[in-house]
Amino acid sequence: MIIPPCSIAHFILVVFFSLPPCLLAQGTLQQRLEAFVATQNATIGVSIDIIPDHGPLVHCGVHERDTFIAMSTIKLPLCVLALHLVEQGTLSFKQLVRYDSTDMARNTYSPLRDAHRRPFTLDLRTTIAASVSQSDNLATDKILDAIGGTAVVSSWLREHGFTAMDMGTFYRDMTHDRLRLNWSTPAEMNRLLLDAYRGRLLNKKNTAWLFEQLRRTRTSPDRLKGQLPPGTSVAHKTGTYFTEATLSDLEAVNDVGIIEVQDVGIVVISVFVNHSHMSPKKTEAAIATIGRMSLGELQVTSDK
Repeated sequence: MIIPPCSIAHFILVVFFSLPPCLLAQGTLQQRLEAFVATQNATIGVSIDIIPDHGPLVHCGVHERDTFIAMSTIKLPLCVLALHLVEQGTLSFKQLVRYDSTDMARNTYSPLRDAHRRPFTLDLRTTIAASVSQSDNLATDKILDAIGGTAVVSSWLREHGFTAMDMGTFYRDMTHDRLRLNWSTPAEMNRLLLDAYRGRLLNKKNTAWLFEQLRRTRTSPDRLKGQLPPGTSVAHKTGTYFTEATLSDLEAVNDVGIIEVQDVGIVVISVFVNHSHMSPKKTEAAIATIGRMSLGELQVTSDK
């Protein structure tokens, strides 16, 4: 259920002014963000663009031009590219994708595989949707196979000026030593998000379809969405690498996306947390806090 715009705006204001005193200290969002990140036992990169419908734009970031392990957030540019190739006619939504016995036996995250007991066939449209909204690793590799591999992703990114991110490995080839082959800076991911959202990378129909899939993201609801008002629209992509809940060094716990508030504006936000020495719960809570801070700033900015 979507909360009426006036209710969301009121809730945002309440949430903002109920933040802990350390997050409401005098100063700009940039200063408060820097202070918060400094208290976290992790390497955190943040890029935020506050874009109100009426009011001044606000940009802030912490370590936003440093490189971070992207994990599954890199599936976002991959799926943008796949949709671009559909528009060109190189790929088709209707083309069939076969998931064979080798796929069924792989030890990887795949809701599609888990929903089937034996090899199966789906169309490319369903495969792209599974990659972007369910973060399905088998689906992601099938997309990479269809487009011709990671080098095609790298080439497309460079052609479009995205030089501070890259996809360098299939998920079937990913090992701990290869994690950094899929990487991005927070600032670059934010730029890609905004370009995609504004229809600069895809046609209107595919742009709408992509962001509808991102709004349906099922993974990690305690990150960007964790402290926002129920019903707030968040079109986002998560990325994760840890093997168990007690792991003392979480390689990557990320979330990137766009928070949308009707008749108020949007927040474009990329939060990358690498090498966290906090628990998974506290690490996700840090991302949620940053999301809450940014949403509060949107309300305050839109009132100016």
